[in-house]
Amino acid sequence: MKKYDINKFLSHVAIFLISYFLISYFLISKTTGSQQDREQKIGTPKAKKKINFQLKGEVKSKATGQIVPNADITVTSELQQKVLTESKANAAGQYEVTVPKGVDVEVKAQAPALFYDAFKTIVMIDDTTDVVKHDFILPSELSLRINFPSNKWDNPYPYVLDDNGSQSYQTWQQAISSVSEDIKKYKDYIAKVILIGHTDDVGKDEYNEDLGQKRCEFVLEELEKRGVTSEIMEARSSGKTELLTQNPGEDKELWRKRCRRVVMTKMMKR
Repeated sequence: MKKYDINKFLSHVAIFLISYFLISYFLISKTTGSQQDREQKIGTPKAKKKINFQLKGEVKSKATGQIVPNADITVTSELQQKVLTESKANAAGQYEVTVPKGVDVEVKAQAPALFYDAFKTIVMIDDTTDVVKHDFILPSELSLRINFPSNKWDNPYPYVLDDNGSQSYQTWQQAISSVSEDIKKYKDYIAKVILIGHTDDVGKDEYNEDLGQKRCEFVLEELEKRGVTSEIMEARSSGKTELLTQNPGEDKELWRKRCRRVVMTKMMKR
């Protein structure tokens, strides 16, 4: 009878067991991986980045501080010059609109008896901001600070000034277009739009009276070009008789720029 080598036997058993465990581990790992892959594909999807944000706030009157109910809210793409969203404030003067992320937009609030207020904004796609708050303050008078060189009335500088005399983002053409759109939107409510031209303190009274009138008529003619009927507009000049108060420490030339303006007021139908 042939003698069996126990060491050889044990060696074979060891090789078998090692092979078994290696194959089993491989098969289990592959199965688990496949299951995880399937779970990722058919399980709960990953949260997507929000592509919009909510813009909300109140609309108030600059003159009274009171809320303005039912104001019109418009969101416009700056690049495409296309209206993206139109909405209204509620009876309590509160509004909320959905705005796309990654788009430069101008948001405007307006109401029949008042002029508009607008601002520009953008929230980038990767920004986690979900809500932006902004209150609109609608003026009863609109000071259109088209910045004219001294003694000029028909050749404005490219950009209008804000209330502080700083150059704004709006060209004078854009500013007049915004005013014309506002007037045309509420033409059925408006009896008259009064335009008053103002100058700085340089020069004689008679000269500034004439200069203020010409600047005012320049704005009126530009409004007419944009479809506002001359029948509801009235242009007159105050010359240098209604100069603005110079702020403490304000540069005199900056003050004079602020003084050169055309003020517009809506007279509503009764």
